[in-house]
Amino acid sequence: MTRKQELEQRAIMADKTVLKMMREMGISCGIRRETDYHRYNSYKGKVSRTFENVIGRDFGADGPWEKMGTDVCSR
Repeated sequence: MTRKQELEQRAIMADKTVLKMMREMGISCGIRRETDYHRYNSYKGKVSRTFENVIGRDFGADGPWEKMGTDVCSR
């Protein structure tokens, strides 16, 4: 059997589907690691210091678009 015939007989399946089936069967791959399939997370922790609420504004809201604020700076 030639290489072309072998490829034609194979079922086409996404790699993540194969890995999911392997995980269900308890088979692991040495090259792929579990950390490769975690969802992207751009959270980098505390980026800069926060300032205290000097003017006593109430920033809490019961729902979205309840309160909106802006910061105006002038030089």
